[in-house]
Amino acid sequence: MANGELDEESLQELYSWVDAVPLSRPKKNITRDFSDGVLAAEVVKFYFPKMVEMHNYVPANSTQQKLSNWGHLNRKVLNKLNFSIPEDLIRKIVQCTPGMVELVLLPLRQKIEEKQKQSKVASGTYQVSGARGTAGGSDGQTLSQRVRGG
Repeated sequence: MANGELDEESLQELYSWVDAVPLSRPKKNITRDFSDGVLAAEVVKFYFPKMVEMHNYVPANSTQQKLSNWGHLNRKVLNKLNFSIPEDLIRKIVQCTPGMVELVLLPLRQKIEEKQKQSKVASGTYQVSGARGTAGGSDGQTLSQRVRGG
């Protein structure tokens, strides 16, 4: 991840992971699609339904509302995952700067997986919240690898 860029393999795994989450809007351009924070909130809600209240996130075109959505997500939700997005990075995402949302989604994915592992240890099972069935086993595979059959 030199110079803030991700290698192609990491990007493809990330995109597969995002594709596995049912979102309210079709994904056409990840930079624009995630710029208002709504889909990012939906991703977290998919894995942790009780952590996100979607009525707090308004689909938006205005910079002000996009900043509001991301600010709320950062303070109220990502904080629970021990994750925080710097203000300058939020602004770049809101302004649809290419490659920036991936720099948030990759560590977000890692934090989600860490929280799932903590829940597994605490409860003795590994349930992917919001998905049907269990994600099964301690074979080290990520959700995206399971989706692709890897």
